[in-house]
Amino acid sequence: MASRESGSKSGDTDLTTLQLRLPFKDQDGFVEGFSRSVKGNLVTIKTRKEKEAGARFLLDLRLADGQSMLRAKARVTRAVKAKTQGFLVELQLDDLDENSAEMLRRLNRTEPKQALAPKPEPAKPKGTPPPPPSEAFDDARKASQEENDRAPCGDEKQTQTPRSENESDAVEEDDDLDLELDVAPPGPELVFLEPPSSVPDEGPIIGIDLGTTNSCVAMVQGNKPVIIRSREGYNTIPSVISVSSKNKLMVGHPARSQMLTNPEQTVYGAKRLVGRMFESDTVQLVSNRFHYPICSDSKGNAAVQLGEKVVSLEEVQALVLAECKEVAQNVLGQRVHRAVVTVPAYYSDSQRQAVRESARLAGLKLERILNEPTAAALAYGLDRNLEKRVLVYDLGGGTFDATAMSIEGNVFEVLATGGDTFLGGVDFDNQVVDWLLERFAETNGRQFEGDHVALSRVSAAAEAAKVALSEAQTHEVFVPFLSMDETGRPMDLKCTISRDDLIELTQELVDRSIDVVRDVILDADLKPSDVDDVILVGGQSRMPLVRQKITEMFGRDPHPGVHPDEAVALGAAMLAGSLGDIGSIVLIDVLPMTIGVGLPGGRFKRVIERNTPLPASKAYAISTPYRKGRKVEVAVFQGEDTNVSANEYLGTLRLPVPRRHRKSSINLEVSFDLGPECVLEVSARDMDTGKMVRSSFATSDTPDALRKRLDMEAPSVSKDGSERAEELSKRGGGFWSRLKRAVGG
Repeated sequence: MASRESGSKSGDTDLTTLQLRLPFKDQDGFVEGFSRSVKGNLVTIKTRKEKEAGARFLLDLRLADGQSMLRAKARVTRAVKAKTQGFLVELQLDDLDENSAEMLRRLNRTEPKQALAPKPEPAKPKGTPPPPPSEAFDDARKASQEENDRAPCGDEKQTQTPRSENESDAVEEDDDLDLELDVAPPGPELVFLEPPSSVPDEGPIIGIDLGTTNSCVAMVQGNKPVIIRSREGYNTIPSVISVSSKNKLMVGHPARSQMLTNPEQTVYGAKRLVGRMFESDTVQLVSNRFHYPICSDSKGNAAVQLGEKVVSLEEVQALVLAECKEVAQNVLGQRVHRAVVTVPAYYSDSQRQAVRESARLAGLKLERILNEPTAAALAYGLDRNLEKRVLVYDLGGGTFDATAMSIEGNVFEVLATGGDTFLGGVDFDNQVVDWLLERFAETNGRQFEGDHVALSRVSAAAEAAKVALSEAQTHEVFVPFLSMDETGRPMDLKCTISRDDLIELTQELVDRSIDVVRDVILDADLKPSDVDDVILVGGQSRMPLVRQKITEMFGRDPHPGVHPDEAVALGAAMLAGSLGDIGSIVLIDVLPMTIGVGLPGGRFKRVIERNTPLPASKAYAISTPYRKGRKVEVAVFQGEDTNVSANEYLGTLRLPVPRRHRKSSINLEVSFDLGPECVLEVSARDMDTGKMVRSSFATSDTPDALRKRLDMEAPSVSKDGSERAEELSKRGGGFWSRLKRAVGG
């Protein structure tokens, strides 16, 4: 194999070109032979020198006669030492030109020869751990090693860039190394997670920011919180899982690379739907915004279909948590059993309980559920001896929180909180996607009708444009060979988007977040001038429009000393490091959303108001006519609407009536108890006898059953649902409905 590194062309002057001359005489031979090294947009090659994970360069693959076959930007996702000599390097490709994009499709459509397919391995005993990455690479390459050894070798030349005219090529021969075939790193078999029967209450405690788009792990070392890097060397881990065509499970960076070519079996954004019933209005309203199939698990909760298996969203989150645990163990060199995990402040009780279940499935003892804004405030003010009021503005990939807090020394008191679990960076991206596809239609005279791969390329271009416009005033978007007309002529997406265009597209989303901030300030009984610092958290908070709106509202720039991507994980690690030290940190949180009960007609009776300090307890009295054999049922909801159809259903409390009840009416007292982590417990007491009533709290009622029990009118329910559907559809843009059509959903 041959390689030449040289200065790149205009627009890529900061990248080196790695030119590989492969031992194939024509295009058909290249497609047949090289397809074994291609999995989606991942390519595996062998090099003499080790390539550091995260390294970027331009990859130029050529035939033996020098004709270019595929050219793209490449990023090293993994590099391990081969069993012989050299290194196996996995590359992720993007920004392909027109011909290269078509070639990548051909390579992915081509089936490898059976003669070179890996031989089936003997069955391993149950519970055998997967091999380490280097062994996994070596095992996968054995089947094709003999064929590779006989293949002719090419030339590999590397030239440092940039060069002056007087410099000569610095050549490094690699003639003894050849292209690796069919060496995509295998993952573990897809299995349901089996949590351990018990988790040791010992060892280090890590902090995990379980994010919608990315997760982050941190821990305290030497009295200082530090980020633990992923296997690939990044500070964050994509909150993504994927199942390949060979039923292999991938988590994190390898899974994210499958979003382009295998969207129906790649799950991300689970944080938005976890802990919600499948038949709930919310899930039904937003299910078309996900390109993977959403179904119901055995408990009636929202789940996903992966291959022939139904995987609960708690399990999806657990797989991400397990990956976080594994990378921490690899760095620390010891087992990790305990963690502090963060959640959006605006999470409901059901969603918090789901996170607890995810931690259990991942084999973690959840020491504390911590609200993300509170964690960011800890990263900002712990051990700084401050006396300030701060506002945490947390706009991440999928959710938004705003929290007003008072900090006095190491006492952190939440004054008020608010948020939106369906407002985040992905909604900004989708607005840009719609705009780009409008430009495509204007340029080519027809609407976009591409497949899911093409649409995913537009989505990637939209996100890149959004990020670039945080620094520049304009950005050139070019997505080649996006579609074809009826004559087979390729149609490109090529346009210029400005920061003003982005502002116009996303102004309403930013204004929605600012409205939440105003409500939080009002609930905290503060004025903007009373706030000493505004802390921006979450990747989308980097947007200049966000900073501008915050500055206009508070009359000062946001505080610059908190890292938007790492602050939440660092704060969780700080709390984890302080557990056991009595009095080191005092956290006083509040209830994010009102908890109440459903009344006939679908009315909502508020029991514990939002922003009530935690822990909290309140009783609700029920008096109903006595009927023999009847059970008293109380439906519990969480939200701010006066009608339960717009609120989150938490469960139904079922209370059997005592057999020897002699009075004409039943008088019960239902107690709602909220702990410091905002986890709800419900109990009941017979007010006539003073005895506790045996009760159950079921969370699997269907919306139809609830409506029937509460005598709710269908027109009212339909009106509430249609209004929410219209709002969420407008906020999310048309990207998801297009993607659903593209994949045949």
